[in-house]
Amino acid sequence: MKNFYFSLSLFLLPLLFIGCKEEKEQDIYSRFNVRYDYTLAFIDEEGKDLIEGIFTTTPFNGGGILLREGTYTYEIVEQNSDDRFAKPNNIYIFDVKGYKTLRIFNQFAQDGDLSKNPKMFSSKFTNPHIFGDSEVHTIVTYWEFDKSYNDATLIRFTVDGIDAQVTEGLDGGLPLVIMTLPK
Repeated sequence: MKNFYFSLSLFLLPLLFIGCKEEKEQDIYSRFNVRYDYTLAFIDEEGKDLIEGIFTTTPFNGGGILLREGTYTYEIVEQNSDDRFAKPNNIYIFDVKGYKTLRIFNQFAQDGDLSKNPKMFSSKFTNPHIFGDSEVHTIVTYWEFDKSYNDATLIRFTVDGIDAQVTEGLDGGLPLVIMTLPK
């Protein structure tokens, strides 16, 4: 039995050293995806909520209402072929600070190099109810990345080159973006 334990320890000893490579700070954070999430309210110049009355499905158990498929398109524009964004499967409607908002969850898959986290990315969005047309509208978001928390903070938001107001969301959660569209 002693020979068995001795042989086993000789076999396992090299495995111990193989598994003890020095981890770099970026290796620790490479295990996570970075979320680029926000809630988005659309109002007109008179303050009328443009999401109110939009086509939805039944409420889901998370408290929001699902935006009805076929009434919108949403596509992330990849900045380069190495970007690995996961677009949201669904867009939900939530009440936030007196506004009907679209809750949009974007996710960026890291490959271990924190410098590659995008500081800006674009998406294409259509919704005749909100915009009053079937045109494709360009959303550009600007982010600040905090590698110590593996977190992205929204600092600027535009639709078709027009700046929106970026504020704090509920309980310090997802940022609330208030986009005022001209009539």
